[in-house]
Amino acid sequence: MGLTIENLEEKTGVNRGQLSRFETGKFKTASENLHKLCNYLNIDIWNPPKRVDLGKRLNLFAGRSAKHRDIAEETMRLLEKLELQTSEN
Repeated sequence: MGLTIENLEEKTGVNRGQLSRFETGKFKTASENLHKLCNYLNIDIWNPPKRVDLGKRLNLFAGRSAKHRDIAEETMRLLEKLELQTSEN
C-alpha cells in the first residue's frame, strides 16, 4: 500500500512503537490498537481464515525469527517427550 509507520500513526492514532510491535509480531492479539489498524487497512481479524495445516503453521511460526525457531524446536521436544511418557504408561 506504500504506507510508512508514520503514515499509519497519523491515520490511525496508533503510536509508532505499537505499530512497530505489530510489524514484528510482538503484540497482544486482543489489542484495541490492533483492531484500529486492521479497520484502517480493511483487514478482518475477527474472522480468521480457514484452518491451516499444523505443519505449515509451525513452519510459518518458526520462520519469523531465530527466537521463534528456538521456541518451536523446544515445543516439539517437549511434545515428543510427553508422547514417550504417555506411551510408556
